[in-house]
Amino acid sequence: MYSYHNNEAYFYFKKVVSPSLADVTGRNTHLMTERWAQKFDVIGGIKKMRNPLDSSDYVDLIIDEGELSKLAEYAKQKPVNKSWIKIQVVSNGEAQNAKLKFHGTMPTHFDMNKFSATVKMPKLSNYYNGYRRFKLIKSEEATPILAGLNEVAADLGLISTYGKMKILRVNDKEMGDYYFVEDIKKEYLEREHGITNYAHVNLSNDWTRKEAIRGTVHSSFNDLYAGHIESDDRELHPRAVAQFKKMSNALEARDLETVKELVDTEYIGKYLAILAITNVTHDILGDNIKFIYDFSRGKFYPVYRAEFPARYEDPYTKGYQYFNQRLFDRSIPYLNKTMASFFIQLLRVDDIRTYRDIYLNKFVQNQSQFMASIESRFDQESKMMLHSDISRRRFEIETMLHKQAMASSFPVARDYLNYCHVYGSYDKAQSKLLLQLDAFAAMDVYYDRNLVVSNAVGIGYDENLNYIHHRMEFDLETDAFDVGKFVFINGVTKDTVKKSIHINQIDLASTVTEYNSEEMLKSNGVKYSLEDDEIRIKKGSYVIKEDIIVSPQFSTYIPEGTTFRLNKGVNIQLNGNLEIDGRKNAPVTFEIELKEKVSVQFRFMEKATHPM
Repeated sequence: MYSYHNNEAYFYFKKVVSPSLADVTGRNTHLMTERWAQKFDVIGGIKKMRNPLDSSDYVDLIIDEGELSKLAEYAKQKPVNKSWIKIQVVSNGEAQNAKLKFHGTMPTHFDMNKFSATVKMPKLSNYYNGYRRFKLIKSEEATPILAGLNEVAADLGLISTYGKMKILRVNDKEMGDYYFVEDIKKEYLEREHGITNYAHVNLSNDWTRKEAIRGTVHSSFNDLYAGHIESDDRELHPRAVAQFKKMSNALEARDLETVKELVDTEYIGKYLAILAITNVTHDILGDNIKFIYDFSRGKFYPVYRAEFPARYEDPYTKGYQYFNQRLFDRSIPYLNKTMASFFIQLLRVDDIRTYRDIYLNKFVQNQSQFMASIESRFDQESKMMLHSDISRRRFEIETMLHKQAMASSFPVARDYLNYCHVYGSYDKAQSKLLLQLDAFAAMDVYYDRNLVVSNAVGIGYDENLNYIHHRMEFDLETDAFDVGKFVFINGVTKDTVKKSIHINQIDLASTVTEYNSEEMLKSNGVKYSLEDDEIRIKKGSYVIKEDIIVSPQFSTYIPEGTTFRLNKGVNIQLNGNLEIDGRKNAPVTFEIELKEKVSVQFRFMEKATHPM
């Protein structure tokens, strides 16, 4: 027994010895060992006696023999028949009529010695524990350590229910421990979220499909096909399927604006924040993901259901640089063909990712509180686990690994949120600031206490979540440029960036030569002659599509009646002497494309004459 309670020995047996024995015997020797260990757990037995259960720890059902026989027949059918049978639920010593049907997809849910079920109370009855519908999921399929995550999600305002472990008794016979949780149906949606006009949209969960051969039983390449939605005879369902078709078509076309219109951006940000901590994709794959379409809001709301413990990943091999990819690992091209594409593509949307980062930062800043809420759920279930069919050791190991995995996500998230390098150049001659914000979080930029840009996103993502670096250009008028007058504020953490700011000054005018001055004129179709270092523009009308910079070695003459039409953002910089021969009846005209407010300045670098 010492080896069984030694962590290193436990993991060695589970990962090395047990698989080898399974190859020989064809049986799960690790599970068998845990069952025997549970029987001979003397310390656990003593703790069990010291922590007896009370009436609130039980769920009592009454099912007559005829209905039990129906259930046994339903379990034999392929797929399992999920028709309702008649039962009674005992509450406060009083039996109430109710209905029960099988719950779940995996065959392990339907072992008649212990089966998962959904229970529905009649309308206007005394609901059980306040729930009209609830689920009883066998402990082998629903580890209690996940209730804490579902509670965190519910506290954030996500559509998520959390329950507790109870012992199920059928006709006074103990069936073992079960996860008791409210079903997400009409009463819950109205009470907790004010959703009254809605439809459920669920993907097909037919596990006989070909993908199951590869072990990917939940997902299918038909996930984004509207015909892959489970049928439902309720009136609003066809309209919800039509909206799903619109969303899935947009996902496949990478039309993110349309997808964004069909979701609540802040809600999705919260959802992605929890996924970033758990690092588990299982809960969002294929038929695991359930949607509520709210007709009043015109939005899809994915239901949050934690089903797998958090996944540990070595932060040194998959660090903050890959934070947005780590959840999906290396399977993004494959997952983009499945329903996981919904989350992958929405993570690319800047304001959704910013919402995600804001809530993620709250988790990081309150890590101890976050972990304490998870720990409290473990404490609440510790008594029940002494009476569980699951070994005390297994519960301890799963709890330890779950906490370690979540704890490992926080430092990676913190590094991701705080990373920022700034690169840029300032061109004084054109009063242009060029910036590359090499930061994952949105940034606010100030110069000399004046806001240059807010919520600027420096790093975006393509459809496979590879980096797209955004380089920005701003007008910045200043007589004495000073890098020290810049302030960069992380829009998520609100911290001021004080290191890794690299901004230089650039002087394009000094690089202009006789050759490239003429090339700039020619590229814009400007006709001219060159006489003794004087560029004499030919009278005409010119559309200037690219910058023109004339070297200081040249003087420039512009004759009467000449017109320059400058495209947006284009500059003319004449660094030598300038003579403009405009007349009252034949002026020299500069026309600037005005799609936004601009300032127009004439700068005479040396001697300039401009007879009017």
